[in-house]
Amino acid sequence: MLGFHFSHAQGSNQLDSLLTEIDRSSVDSVKARLYLQAGQDLKNHAPDSALSFYQMSDSIVALGLQSTEEKERNRYLELRGLSLSLQARHFKEFGDFKTAEKLFEEAILIQEKHGKSLDLATTYNAAGRIYERKGDPQQFYTLTHKALKLHRGKRNATGTAISYIALGSYFEQQGGNDSCLFYYEEAIKTLRPANNKEVLSFGLYEFANVLSRMEAYDRAIPMLLEAVKLYEEAGNELQTAGGYLSLGIFFFRADKQEKAESYYKKEDI
Repeated sequence: MLGFHFSHAQGSNQLDSLLTEIDRSSVDSVKARLYLQAGQDLKNHAPDSALSFYQMSDSIVALGLQSTEEKERNRYLELRGLSLSLQARHFKEFGDFKTAEKLFEEAILIQEKHGKSLDLATTYNAAGRIYERKGDPQQFYTLTHKALKLHRGKRNATGTAISYIALGSYFEQQGGNDSCLFYYEEAIKTLRPANNKEVLSFGLYEFANVLSRMEAYDRAIPMLLEAVKLYEEAGNELQTAGGYLSLGIFFFRADKQEKAESYYKKEDI
């Protein structure tokens, strides 16, 4: 998966390049993979188009699965599992958790047999959050732990950090504040040298909110300020506005009314 998304101009150039590669390729499995990559590039600023690309990949994969050659079928099954996982994440982001859960279950069944270990680990992490929302902490923990094991085995810093963030959330819900803080701190420590600003901003934002719930505003505010700066640099207007609102709330609760008002006004712009 690609990391921190580009500016609009950079993203357009990247997408144009991928579409050119798709047109030129004579190998169907390559076309299917490139459609998935194009969808991932679009997921933040054009999610409906991203879903369309995932479905274009599926159309190619469906034909490829008719092959009688085992090696060829396995290649297409790997792509099918990845596509299902990406579609599940799309529906999860838009609150259709029932559809997301079904797609995650299908993805895991395929990826456990035919997928790449890091793709499976990413699916475990994302699917775990569905069970967190459903109030099934055991399944949330089980999937997250499976993801962490795979990410660590591949020395994947970003994936490991995402698992740490999930475990931090798990332990907060279980009342284990010390373990919660430990995993969030490990996540941020792991992410800083990993050069994935998108996930770093997510981790900082999540940790800041945890610290806010613990009324540790002296730590929460600088962390949230750093996350908002990353959102601004990325041109992520929705997350930036949400960050301004959260900063207003944090400053208000920390009895810094003037600062709170300044961020409330920014959020309205």
